[in-house]
Amino acid sequence: MNCQKRGEAIAVRGDYVAVRFPRCEGCDGCGRCSALYDSRNVQIKALNGIGANVGDIVTVVIPEKRATLFTALAYMIPMAFALAGLLVAIYASVLTGLLIAACGAGVGGIAATLVDRLAIRPKFQPYLSGFALSDEEEKEGDKIA
Repeated sequence: MNCQKRGEAIAVRGDYVAVRFPRCEGCDGCGRCSALYDSRNVQIKALNGIGANVGDIVTVVIPEKRATLFTALAYMIPMAFALAGLLVAIYASVLTGLLIAACGAGVGGIAATLVDRLAIRPKFQPYLSGFALSDEEEKEGDKIA
């Protein structure tokens, strides 16, 4: 399931907008945003398909694919090589095991580069799904209803 957050557009640059929103307990260990602004807020760069301007309150959607795919690519591939190197070192030769583990580090670097290149594709990018009410507007709506 995609993560949705309401925040304020604080900067617009080309097709992207920087959005700041309050950090919540659910953010702990998530890693989807990867952009902590301070201890209370998160800032994220999102595709601005709705024409938001600075000061607008918007809803940001952070695709789930972003977190799961990138975590798997960035951590699991090098870890598999390290494990293979360990097993070879135990059962065959320490030198060969170290060589395989070193190859794992190289593959890890290549995987990190590929992950960076994949991350810029639009389907993996956070994006704005629409405008939202500010806290004050929401409170006013509650008073009327």
